[in-house]
Amino acid sequence: MIIYGRKTDNRNGEPYKLVLAVWQNDSSDPGAIWSGSIQRLSGKRPDVTDSPPFRGRKFWLRQSVKLDVNELNETFANHLNVKEKE
Repeated sequence: MIIYGRKTDNRNGEPYKLVLAVWQNDSSDPGAIWSGSIQRLSGKRPDVTDSPPFRGRKFWLRQSVKLDVNELNETFANHLNVKEKE
């Protein structure tokens, strides 16, 4: 199994776009792939606030990325649970 994660600027040149891709391949069959991404056009999650105000942009950017990484991981884990039950 190969897991690939990447954080880049989004298409507006602002932070950020997160991509998580996971694939499994066996030489005898095509394998399986899952991919998900989150892009924030404004540069941050709407649920991350600017308070306390003294923390600034770096703080809310880190918070946004942290929450989005957790959301991507959770989405992938839920996908695995659904596939396992099928």
